[in-house]
Amino acid sequence: MPYYDYSCRDCHSVTSIKASIEEKEAGLVVRCEACGSTETEQAFLNVAITTGGRAEAGPCGHACGCFPGN
Repeated sequence: MPYYDYSCRDCHSVTSIKASIEEKEAGLVVRCEACGSTETEQAFLNVAITTGGRAEAGPCGHACGCFPGN
C-alpha cells in the first residue's frame, strides 16, 4: 500500500498517510495531524525512481537519493 504526503493549507505542516489507491480515488479526506484541519492537498515531496538493477537503500531510504551508486 503506498504512502502519500499531504500539505495542510491552514498550518502548512505535512502529514503522511498510508492508503490504498481505491481509497484515494474514492475521495479520501485527510486530516492534518498538527491542527486537525481537513483543508489538505497532496504534496509531491519524495519520489524514488530506479532504472534496472537493484539499488541498496542508504540511511534515509531510497527516496532521498543517498543510497550507494549515486
